[in-house]
Amino acid sequence: MENSLLIFVSGIAILIGLFGSFLPFVPGVWLSIIGLLIFKYSVVASFSWAIFFITLSLVVVFQLLNYVIPIISTKKFGGSKYGVWGALVGLIVGLIIGGPLGMIACMFIGAFVSEYYFNKQDTALAFKSAFGTFIGYLISVGLELMLSCWIFYLFVSDMLKYLSKNPGEFF
Repeated sequence: MENSLLIFVSGIAILIGLFGSFLPFVPGVWLSIIGLLIFKYSVVASFSWAIFFITLSLVVVFQLLNYVIPIISTKKFGGSKYGVWGALVGLIVGLIIGGPLGMIACMFIGAFVSEYYFNKQDTALAFKSAFGTFIGYLISVGLELMLSCWIFYLFVSDMLKYLSKNPGEFF
């Protein structure tokens, strides 16, 4: 029973973490790594502690990059802090009104409106900045999604290995 609970809780955490890698306010990859740690204590997990710590190190690095990449991208495309804040507000509004596609569209619109309103009503500059914010966000989400998929892969592959060796046993 204890083993089944570990597997269930870790699987739920990893799955929510996978979706959280592109949803704001869900600690995506952190939830996945916690799920992987819980899974490591089950009899099913066969990956090494070295793999876990390498994955954890990547989580830390990618999380630091998550804060840096959108700022660099926005600045590179001529944006300001207003574009970053507008994108964040747009992201939240988009999640509420339109799901994942609404998040992307509203993030872009939020960055554009903020840059346009606060930076001299220059449409070309606002569009360029909003595009930079959009690109930075996509890169950050892509990195986090890749890492969450890697953690999901570790979980699923170990589950399949275990079940293939123990076909009649379900935890």
